[in-house]
Parts: sequence; structure tokens; C-alpha cells
Amino acid sequence: MAQRSSLSQRRAALEQEWSRWIPAGTPQGDSALRSEVAQSWLRSLRTVDPSCEHAPVADADVTARWAASSLRTPVSELTDQLRDITEGAGYVAAITDETGTILWSHGGPVMRRRAEQVNFAPGGR
Repeated sequence: MAQRSSLSQRRAALEQEWSRWIPAGTPQGDSALRSEVAQSWLRSLRTVDPSCEHAPVADADVTARWAASSLRTPVSELTDQLRDITEGAGYVAAITDETGTILWSHGGPVMRRRAEQVNFAPGGR
């Protein structure tokens, strides 16, 4: 339970830091962010609208794209392990194509529902 609390605290700290960045689009004051995170956020701000609450959805049918993907076979061979890991850890795993469109995903029920609410599921970009 201590790990979950620690993760919750870290998430809350990151969300607070993010809310300080959004109005200005840059780091504000003393930032506790690791430099890698700050650099990633700065790169993302160039192409991602932070006010967008949901990922866009692909125009094309992802079922056909997944069927034709060269990743389908290796992922299918690892499906049991990926499901065990994601369900046990409370994460969502996703496989995307070269455009960033999610073709396959799996996770525990709680995180999967949360991910689907923001289109982090097959078809989301």
C-alpha cells in the first residue's frame, strides 16, 4: 500500500507542476521536475494542445491495420505475458503503428476504463 501512496503523491505533484506550466507554456519558478520530463513537456507543447482532454481518433479501420501489422504476430505470442503484467501492475500496454495510432491495447479493468475515456485504446492517436 505504501507504494500506491507514493505513486499517488508523485502523480499529484506532477499534476500540480503541469497546472503551473499550462498558462505560461514554460516552467515556472523552482521546478522539481527531472530535466528529461521538462524537456519532454516542452517538446510536446510544440505539437499537442494541452487543453485537449481526449486523444484524436483515427479515420481508418484499425482492425484491418492491426491484421496487416508486422507487430501482430509477436504481440500475439506475448499476449498472455502482457496481460499478466498490465493487470498485475495496474497499467495499460499499447502497440501503435508508425503514425502513433493505437492498434492493440490491454490493461487491468480500472486502468483500461480510464484509458478508454481519453481514447487511449485501439483507434486513438
